[in-house]
Amino acid sequence: MNILSKNDRPDYPALYKAANEASISSQKNYLKGFKWYLWLSVISSLLAIYIKESKEAGIIAAIFFLIIIFLTIYQAFKRFDKIWYNGRAVAESVKTRTWRFVMRAEPYFDSDDINIVKRSFCTDLNDILI
Repeated sequence: MNILSKNDRPDYPALYKAANEASISSQKNYLKGFKWYLWLSVISSLLAIYIKESKEAGIIAAIFFLIIIFLTIYQAFKRFDKIWYNGRAVAESVKTRTWRFVMRAEPYFDSDDINIVKRSFCTDLNDILI
């Protein structure tokens, strides 16, 4: 029995699969980094309460703060959020164009020569990336 997951779309162009996988991967990386950022912020804030009472708490809070700065810089350079959004936009645009092509909806109305419609579809997919 061949069961496809909801992300497996064999009828869509390879561009869809690539954009979808990039979007999903970047979303996971972005959310993972954000969760670490939140947890470290909460822990450092709680440790900051005990700075006057314990030197070790201050050192650990400072280390967590440095890790938070590193995570922020890393996220800014990797731009997982931008890849996530752009990948999703490309994947959804490819799905829309593919559906229109298969249904022969605008702008892929039936033509005397199917190759003209296919070229138009390929050109549209290329334009999505630009």
